[in-house]
Amino acid sequence: MAAPAQHEDEQPRVVERGFIWAERVTIRERRLVAEPFLLVGIIASIKEIVVVAGAERPEDEGLEAFAEAMIEVGALALVILILSISSLLLRRREREPAEEGA
Repeated sequence: MAAPAQHEDEQPRVVERGFIWAERVTIRERRLVAEPFLLVGIIASIKEIVVVAGAERPEDEGLEAFAEAMIEVGALALVILILSISSLLLRRREREPAEEGA
């Protein structure tokens, strides 16, 4: 039982390290860079899906607990999709040449 507690302690550290990395990129670029924060959100959501999927045992907790876990996994998958699309759109926008005059 010590292993899950260690895993729970590790997860916030990994996300905190991701935020520190995102802040460093922002400071280095000397402007607000959204993409590193989006990537941290994607990683945190994936980790949460793994935790929810690994913690649920449908045969032990019943159908209602399983249904709630699947709703949570679906919501997290939607968050990942939205963050991924946002990251893709940001990359495309950065690659386009700046429009001159309007």
